[in-house]
Amino acid sequence: MTRARIVIRRPGVADRSVWLSEGPTYVLGKMAGVDVCVPDEAQLSRRHAALRLTAGTLRVSRLPEAEGTLLRDGAAAESFDLPPGGSFMVGYSRFVFEVEG
Repeated sequence: MTRARIVIRRPGVADRSVWLSEGPTYVLGKMAGVDVCVPDEAQLSRRHAALRLTAGTLRVSRLPEAEGTLLRDGAAAESFDLPPGGSFMVGYSRFVFEVEG
């Protein structure tokens, strides 16, 4: 069975992981109760992006209510597919997609 996670990397803060399963859509934001919560990232909206794992690829989509941007390879993007090892940024936070197994 393949296991996938999003690793949250921020300067001066220990890395944190959130495990993902195929099927559900996960919400990334700074509001309590979202699936991937980073409450102290100033550039992150309360509900910023939707994450969906399908066939070993992570689909990342900026939500309409998001005020900040998603940076993929240094450029703003509305939505994109991340392969294992791929990453994106919001503010000072880097989100790295990893697959094990």
